[in-house]
Amino acid sequence: MSGTPPATSEHFYLPPLARAAHAGHVKRCLLGLPDSQVDLDSGRMAIAFYCLGSLDLLKMLQDKTSQTDRESWKEWIWEQQTCGNGKTAVFRQYQEVERPTSEHFIVYLVFLVITVQIDFQSYEGGYGQSPYCEANGGTTYIAMAAIRLAPSNSNSLSLSEIRKTIDWAVHKQHRSASCQFKFGGIAKAPGEHPDPYHTYLSLAALSMFPPPQYDNDTNSSTWAFESLDPLINARGETADWARSHIAIQG
Repeated sequence: MSGTPPATSEHFYLPPLARAAHAGHVKRCLLGLPDSQVDLDSGRMAIAFYCLGSLDLLKMLQDKTSQTDRESWKEWIWEQQTCGNGKTAVFRQYQEVERPTSEHFIVYLVFLVITVQIDFQSYEGGYGQSPYCEANGGTTYIAMAAIRLAPSNSNSLSLSEIRKTIDWAVHKQHRSASCQFKFGGIAKAPGEHPDPYHTYLSLAALSMFPPPQYDNDTNSSTWAFESLDPLINARGETADWARSHIAIQG
């Protein structure tokens, strides 16, 4: 959507998205977490994914990092290998401590959302963690990605339900704008500390639900993103590269 919005339509003018500052935030987190987030240090692989994913979505991975940085990150990732080799390698999720994983629960949740997706949609248009719960950005992102990855012909969203979700997401873009930290990064809520997880989720959600572009809004171009591949959670170009270079062995 582009052009000048009609006077009778509902539209929003957002402050600029601080793309360079957000890129700087996740790059700093790759080097070391701030004191407010040291309790997350054991999940370094996940943090690396969020940080590198944010740089990819911002299309700044090459510009904001050096070849030396990228080589050291690749070396560290391979050091986390626990078994297997090459394309069949398995990596540890956490560092030094044992934590239960929830991959099976997430898979179950994804297909539960697909099966009873209408019940999970709140009156606001977003999706909650269970029926009749308040919607939030994380579960709405998971729900939309699940519906995209495994659509159901017998239980698809109606146009009115899609419209409600888009309207909900547009209003939440104002919240994302107010959650931007002045030194970079996006927080869970206004006034809280930013972190790689919410920075990445916010950027991914904006890639799926980009704000409208208006010719008379000088800030709208800062909110423009390339389309997101929800299967790999990366830009389309990055996802195409991954599929051609990281083939799955049968």
